[in-house]
Amino acid sequence: MALFGAKTPLDLLRDYRRRLVTEVSPDDQMVLRFDDATMARIGEKSWQDQYFRVGEAALRTVVRAMVLAEKTDIASILDLPCGHGRVLRMLRAAFPSARIAACDLDRGGVDFCARTFGAVPVYSEVEPAAIPLTEQFELIWCGSLLTHVDRRRYAAFVDWFVDRLAPEGLLVFTNHGRWSLDYHRTYPYIDEDRFQAIAAEVASDGFGYRDYPHQPEYGISIALPSWVVRLVERRRDATLLAYHERGWGHHQDVVVLWKKPIDVPPGLERPRPAIYRGHHDKFAPGARPEGAGGT
Repeated sequence: MALFGAKTPLDLLRDYRRRLVTEVSPDDQMVLRFDDATMARIGEKSWQDQYFRVGEAALRTVVRAMVLAEKTDIASILDLPCGHGRVLRMLRAAFPSARIAACDLDRGGVDFCARTFGAVPVYSEVEPAAIPLTEQFELIWCGSLLTHVDRRRYAAFVDWFVDRLAPEGLLVFTNHGRWSLDYHRTYPYIDEDRFQAIAAEVASDGFGYRDYPHQPEYGISIALPSWVVRLVERRRDATLLAYHERGWGHHQDVVVLWKKPIDVPPGLERPRPAIYRGHHDKFAPGARPEGAGGT
């Protein structure tokens, strides 16, 4: 039976604020630098309100993933791309004892995260195979990276992430899904000619990509949920735990993979943490085997 008063991942959303570091780097590219009229047009009160709200929204996606996987804590985390810590600061506040690796192409951002949030600095590379990380993590957060790469690197990053998950670890990444086709009409991601080319590819096979002008190998991708699921289905060593459309800040879709083989036989799963056990849970300590006699 669940323990009365025991903490669940949801408690993280109440507790993290007292440990939150609010220092923001002047070089943080996630800070909205718009005038008041533009801020009003896009429905934002201030850059601070938007910045911290989106950061917390990422933490909420992690908490939801933990509940689905019946986890109670996280001891090791990779944030890639970490930027200057919009999300990493939330992860540090929620998991103060965790080992957190901050990884990004922006070395200034990595250094800021190491200095300000006690993260382990890792300088990233364009190709995932070249990133100097071999250790495994209980949680990998990847916010708004696969939304900017072509299909080859999208697939390569998903494989790289899954390979670096600890057993029963969680990969939480974001995706431009089907709603992004509508979002572009109000707040364009890219020029219209390139967007129409992306939309045509999405209509054809579920994935579309084009570089930003003058930025080779970096642009906008849109992937339908069906395309993402087909990609995930290649991995027998991971389970698709969730696909949440518009799950991050009511904008990007959220995909959750669990490093648990899809073909693990029933009855061989790990014992469930006490907070998740039901009264007749067969994994509870001292539980009687199914079919055993007695009243």
